[in-house]
Amino acid sequence: MWLLDGDFGCVVPCRWFFAFRFRSRVCLFLLATWVMLMSAASSQPPALKTKERATTRRELSTKNQEPGRQEPFRPKPDEFAPLERAHRYRGELVFVDRANRRGSLRIDGAGRFRFAGPSPFALLPYAVVRYHGAPADLRDIPLGTVLHVWAFLPPEPRISSVPVLPANNRTKKLGYAGTGTAPAENHVLLMEDEVSYCRRTKQTWRLKEIDVSNNQGSIVAARLPRESSQGQSIAEDVTMTFDAATRIWRGREFLNVQDLIDEGIWPASGKKIANGQAVQLGIVWKPTPSGVFTRFHISDIWLDEPAMLRAARRQTETHRTFMRSRWIPARVDRLEYGEFGSAKVTAT
Repeated sequence: MWLLDGDFGCVVPCRWFFAFRFRSRVCLFLLATWVMLMSAASSQPPALKTKERATTRRELSTKNQEPGRQEPFRPKPDEFAPLERAHRYRGELVFVDRANRRGSLRIDGAGRFRFAGPSPFALLPYAVVRYHGAPADLRDIPLGTVLHVWAFLPPEPRISSVPVLPANNRTKKLGYAGTGTAPAENHVLLMEDEVSYCRRTKQTWRLKEIDVSNNQGSIVAARLPRESSQGQSIAEDVTMTFDAATRIWRGREFLNVQDLIDEGIWPASGKKIANGQAVQLGIVWKPTPSGVFTRFHISDIWLDEPAMLRAARRQTETHRTFMRSRWIPARVDRLEYGEFGSAKVTAT
């Protein structure tokens, strides 16, 4: 059936006319419904709507929180963070962006170390870096060095230079790497190598057994307080490897494994009981024999205190030279202008 359209002067099928009328009625119905809903929403008091939105946000923010659980500590941008509130972990330095004071660590967690991926970190403006028991910069620390780290959540997550992770990320298990290998606390307050950590906390490594084969082998040792005796040892014994490239320092002497073998201090082959000799160790990571990937490697051995003091003195002079040419980072607290272009700056 066909109908004549008077407006356009043409003949159209009848089903087109009825379809147009049906769609027009549907549109009018939807428009009327929308107007009624908007009228009802506008009649609600603004204070009630604000209260409902606040309640909804509060419910969402506390949905996954346990009763009585405190919020994680996050340092304020304009204050020095306390060391005792920091999260501590240890890992291998695998990447350094020294110009921007950033880098990455492979963190030693509760799983297999070889499966741990790099975790980015950034130094806080007032962060302290120590190497060989002396102040240092990131450029002074070789890649592969095992570092002790104390870090916080990002003070300002919106402008963080490294990824911002969930606050409980350190409790999540990441495959075979286990837990603790990707903490959200990636803004570092203190970073130091093994020697710096032991000297700051007044600890030493006590050698218990040495196993030598072809100028390489392993050492069994335990980290103990400096004043304690071997009989008071409650620390767990740790097995670490060494090789012909391991540097040995004694007083002003620079030795290697073969020198100690020639002097009869270490055996040419086989095991020897070390009787708790107190030393300081520089620890790094490298692939170890027999498929053991969680065993750390000894890069340096300091046999006495004079040797350790010389190493600290060398690093101190290195850092001083760097500071003289690059200056020291500081925060400007107050600026007082005087006459004829002079000014007084108070900085921290």
